[in-house]
Amino acid sequence: MKRLFIILIVWLYPVLSFGSINECLTDVYFGNGILTDEGNATANTLLLQKSIKDQIFHGSTSEMKKHIGKVKEAYNSTHLGGLHDLIESLL
Repeated sequence: MKRLFIILIVWLYPVLSFGSINECLTDVYFGNGILTDEGNATANTLLLQKSIKDQIFHGSTSEMKKHIGKVKEAYNSTHLGGLHDLIESLL
């Protein structure tokens, strides 16, 4: 009986551990452009989140949480000055 219980737990663990992921929600990421520091990217992410809530969900936080999983930034840092990033963007 003890072995059966252990086998059942080992078999159910992957099924139960992925139960908290809701694939029906949409995740929104803000990707910054060149010459944007991390503070501006964070501020723009918060502005994006506020505009989604105000314009699409008419200010309803609970309605937004039903459809939007998270609004986060995908920060792209500047390397070696603006010229290198400009060339990378052109490519």
